[in-house]
Amino acid sequence: VKEIRNQHYALFIGRLSKEKGIKTLVEAFSKNKNIRLKIAGDGPMYSEIKNIIDQNHLQNIELLGFVEGNQKEELLRNASFVFVPSIWYEHFPVAILDAYKFSKPVLASNIGSLPYIVEDGKSGLLFNPNEANDLLEKAQQLFSNPNLVEEMGTYARKLFLEKYSEENNYRQLMNIYQTAKAS
Repeated sequence: VKEIRNQHYALFIGRLSKEKGIKTLVEAFSKNKNIRLKIAGDGPMYSEIKNIIDQNHLQNIELLGFVEGNQKEELLRNASFVFVPSIWYEHFPVAILDAYKFSKPVLASNIGSLPYIVEDGKSGLLFNPNEANDLLEKAQQLFSNPNLVEEMGTYARKLFLEKYSEENNYRQLMNIYQTAKAS
C-alpha cells in the first residue's frame, strides 16, 4: 500500500472545458477562500478560468496548466482528494484511476457512470452536478475530517488493486482470450 500524504489541497486534473464542470468547481472554491484547490490541465476554458481567478483575487486556487509524469504523480501524492465535477456523461475518467492508485478519495458528480465507479461514502463522495454549494459542502466535509479522507483513500487504493490494476486487467484480458480461443 502506498504512503498517504496530505498537504491539504484538493486537485482537479483534466481538460479545462465546459462539460468537465470546471466552472462549478472554481465557483465553489471562490465561496470559501480558506480551502485550497490546484487545477492541472489545459483546454478551451484555460483563459476564462485564469481570468476568473485573477479578477476575483482567488489566491486559494492555483492554475498549473498541463502536467504529466513526475509532476502529475507528485500532485496526486500530496493532494487530500481529487475532483471529477463533470456535467456530462463520462465513461470512465482516468482521473478516478489516478486518484485511486494514489490512495485518494474522489469527489464526483452524481451523473452517468460516476456513481458506479465512486462509491459514495466509501471511495469518495458524490455531489449534484452543476451545484457549487453541494460541491463545496462535500469538500469542506472532507477537509474537516482527515480520518475520513484516509479511510476513503485506503478503500480507494483497495479498489484500484482489486479491480483496476494493470496486473488484474492483464489477467482479465487473458481469460477473455482463453474463452474466445476455446469457443
